Amino acid sequence: MKQPTPNAFIQLTGVDIKSIYRGSGFWQDVAPERRHLVLEWLKGDLVENAFVGLIDAISPERQWLVDRQLDEIAELRRLPSRLGSPE
Repeated sequence: MKQPTPNAFIQLTGVDIKSIYRGSGFWQDVAPERRHLVLEWLKGDLVENAFVGLIDAISPERQWLVDRQLDEIAELRRLPSRLGSPE
């Protein structure tokens, strides 16, 4: 498996986890089962460990993006596994 680049993870910080969970915006036409798979991947240890492992390779001006996304992932882990319906 190829190691992700810091830039790839900066791009991942732009993922709107709440929209995936609720099924709103871009995610409104995506089946709940598929959204669930994406959310399970996002809240898995693999993503968190990669963010933590790459933090030193990310410019200090952008590290807040990683911190914010890690907070969103922690919040996702506290949410019920039932996905929301489109608003």
